Amino acid sequence: MSEIMNAEPERAVIFKRAQQFSKEGNYDAALKEYNLLVDQSKEDVEARYLRGTMYDHLGRHDEAISDFSRVLESDPTHVAARYARGSVENKRGNFAEAIVDYQEALVAEDNAPRPVTPRLEQRRTPGRRPTLRRSSSHSSAPPMLGLYPRAPDSLRDPPRPSTPKPERITEDHIRGTLRRQLDTKLPSLLDLQAASPQQDDGGATRGTFMPQADEHHSRGYSLRQQGDYEGAIEEYQQAVALDPGHFRAYFNMGFSYDKLNDHRAAINAYTEAIRVAPNNAFAYYNRGIARDRLGQYQEALEDFTQAIGLDGGNADFYHNRGFSHRKLAQYPEAIRDYTEAIRIQPTHFKAYYNRAFSYDRIGKYERAAADYSAALGIEGRSVNAYHNRGSSYDKMGQFDRAIADFTRVIDMDPNAAGSYNSRGQVYDHMGDHEAAIRDFTKAMELAPGVGAYAHNRGFSLRNLDRYPDAIRDYTTAIECGDQTTPAVYTNRGFAYRKLGRHAEAIADYTSALEMGTTDGVKTLNNRAYCHALAKDYAAAVDDYSAALRIEPDNVHALHNRGISYDKMGRHRAAVADFERVIACEPTNANAYFNRGSAYDSLGALDRAIEDYSRALDLDLTARTDGGPAPG
Repeated sequence: MSEIMNAEPERAVIFKRAQQFSKEGNYDAALKEYNLLVDQSKEDVEARYLRGTMYDHLGRHDEAISDFSRVLESDPTHVAARYARGSVENKRGNFAEAIVDYQEALVAEDNAPRPVTPRLEQRRTPGRRPTLRRSSSHSSAPPMLGLYPRAPDSLRDPPRPSTPKPERITEDHIRGTLRRQLDTKLPSLLDLQAASPQQDDGGATRGTFMPQADEHHSRGYSLRQQGDYEGAIEEYQQAVALDPGHFRAYFNMGFSYDKLNDHRAAINAYTEAIRVAPNNAFAYYNRGIARDRLGQYQEALEDFTQAIGLDGGNADFYHNRGFSHRKLAQYPEAIRDYTEAIRIQPTHFKAYYNRAFSYDRIGKYERAAADYSAALGIEGRSVNAYHNRGSSYDKMGQFDRAIADFTRVIDMDPNAAGSYNSRGQVYDHMGDHEAAIRDFTKAMELAPGVGAYAHNRGFSLRNLDRYPDAIRDYTTAIECGDQTTPAVYTNRGFAYRKLGRHAEAIADYTSALEMGTTDGVKTLNNRAYCHALAKDYAAAVDDYSAALRIEPDNVHALHNRGISYDKMGRHRAAVADFERVIACEPTNANAYFNRGSAYDSLGALDRAIEDYSRALDLDLTARTDGGPAPG
């Protein structure tokens, strides 16, 4: 008996100690105390609930969800646990699951209110019921939020992963908005039989079938929780057949269709939910997300705008509209929306993160880096924010900072192939090609099927004049699926050219041109040069002429076409090209020398001697300006 009597005081001490640690922000220490309480009594619902909140603070969301779910299994009316689980689902980006938990918590509050637990503050407003206010917490980036940096002309990044869906919801706004809508806009959700029975189209009274509709909805919800989305949809369909005004059935049907990637059906379900409740902001919000997933960015933007019109205080509505603007390449508009989201919720991680991405897109790299830093102040272990900040530093030429950020990502995630690749690019920019090769090699080991990593290593090998090795890597990149990228062909063509394999170089340059390379003039010049080296001067002239049709004053094309004309015996045409070069670059010694050679071939010896002398003077001047000429 004495042991039992001593146990409760001991638990009270542990509980107080845990609370004190929690108030101090020492969540690791608090977690250890709550572990003791749970170990002593597996059925202690409150201790398990509080342990879940510590897991939440520490970003250990799976364990938090597990604790909150165990609490709800023991006590399905535990409102705080349901809100808390919804909050964690929200942070993990599981918007619809979060909102269902919030909805169920609100219904539970109405039907079976619980006393406020000691760990939550009460906030009372005159004339309104007490509401729970949880200390603010922050979302963590979903997996693969990373946005790889754009490669320079010669290096390539791997294909970007699919952009994460920005589905985070702010708990305070959801609770406030849902409470207003459930209390004033949708009374049938809380009291389905309060109104007088009405005849439906089938001739039966709504009062007769609405409870049955609720039963189908509840079964659908249970099936959804088990992952049986098709079964859930069947139950929701039966619910709306009995009660065409059943908002939750339409809403959750939309969620289930979305889980099955049937976004068109999800849009239809959310549209029906909007028909029933045209002032429900979250129905527009969800429909906007489904439209985004179908690539209907303009329509998604319009839905988010509707949601903002109904609830202008929700940061996530602005954030997602910003995301739609971003998908439409409307970066200034996206930045304005992200800025408004941050004004409403200063700790909105994704708003900072995506505003940074938008700044990067319009070349404002300093602002991008600053926003990634702000995001890291909220989520300090976001590998994606570190990676993207490193990319911004790279573009600003702050290579040491860029390497530090990519190294930080690799320390946190040793399998981060993309960060090895990006750090390799920075090393290459710095001229440390051996270090770059080591990083590209590691990236290839971690992700052997990504052709861009082989491509980038090939470029570093090329910079070390290791052309056969570079060709092997470029070929590997093509075999890995990088064959749709013109740069891999232009780079391999360069390596072939350096080895004197002109026919293969010409074939690669031709492939790049057929694919629509963004640098057509340069590629035409390179192919023309290979034709000239192969002594096919007519083909060289054709390519140089094609380049000049795109860029009439391209000195490289003019000069080399002049040389090709001279080789073909077309000396007057050569003189004309060299004169155009001199008009563009009056101090071009090579142009004077080659024009002199053409005059010599024409028998105009005086002009030839004059040009040779001018070329010598310019060459001596250039040597003097650049330092003493060798003796």
